[in-house]
Amino acid sequence: MDCLMKCSKDSTYRILKKYIPILSWLPDYSVEDFKGDFIAGFTVGLTVVPQGLALAQLANLPPQYGLYTAFMGSFMYAIFGTCKDLVIGPTSVMALMTAQYAQIGGPAYAALLAFLSGCFQLLLGIFNLGILMDFISAPVLSGFTSAAAIITATMQLKGIFGLKYESRGFINTVYYFFQNIPHTNLYDMCMGITSIIFLLLLRKFKDQKCICCTYMKGCNALQGLWWTLATARNALLVIICSGFASACLAFEKDFFSLTQRVDAGIPPFQIPQFSFEHFDPESNSTIYKNCGEVLK
Repeated sequence: MDCLMKCSKDSTYRILKKYIPILSWLPDYSVEDFKGDFIAGFTVGLTVVPQGLALAQLANLPPQYGLYTAFMGSFMYAIFGTCKDLVIGPTSVMALMTAQYAQIGGPAYAALLAFLSGCFQLLLGIFNLGILMDFISAPVLSGFTSAAAIITATMQLKGIFGLKYESRGFINTVYYFFQNIPHTNLYDMCMGITSIIFLLLLRKFKDQKCICCTYMKGCNALQGLWWTLATARNALLVIICSGFASACLAFEKDFFSLTQRVDAGIPPFQIPQFSFEHFDPESNSTIYKNCGEVLK
């Protein structure tokens, strides 16, 4: 009887570890693991804040929603994730696909889209339908990612040049960009282009040996510092640019286009709306839509 109970407990624990992987690695988690994770988390955290703000703008959402998506997914994946090398958080493709709905219904539409997408992915996992990815050809994936990269870069041009305009679609964005070029903010443009050059240079120099280390012996610490700065280039750039912008504000110099105020706190946890109403100025009436009509 005791043997059966022990086997039953072992079987239950194996099933739990299969679906809650944190039970597998957490008991063996060491201080050394924590040190590495802390450095990585600190670096990624400094990077993901401006990235989340930028992607929220790309998705036509208030900036705080980029921060929500940056950390909520990571918390959940730490418990249920199975791959330690997977990137969890907002991406440009996700932002682009959300933008067309958020532009119509705002955060409520985006929340419903995220909920339904999660339900769909859960069903794919339950029925082991990941094999469907094998039927998507490489040219299709390559074309999709290339198009997403081009659209993302195009939509970020107005931020780099300090322009303010509303647009929908690739052609529309390009048209309004060239139309508004005379209103370019030179300070924004200089900071944007300088930041791109800075990142590209540090990326190139990451695997290069420090010049000082070539002529000096026993300078492993200096080489380590060089590698760390090059690896953490995104976080380093965020710190430099944020400090520079803060200094300008301290001296009441409004040179740059800033994010302005970001609402604090976390919205209440609740089931997303499945029906919506909004005022249509063209018909001068209130329009009601259900979930199916929203996703058409």
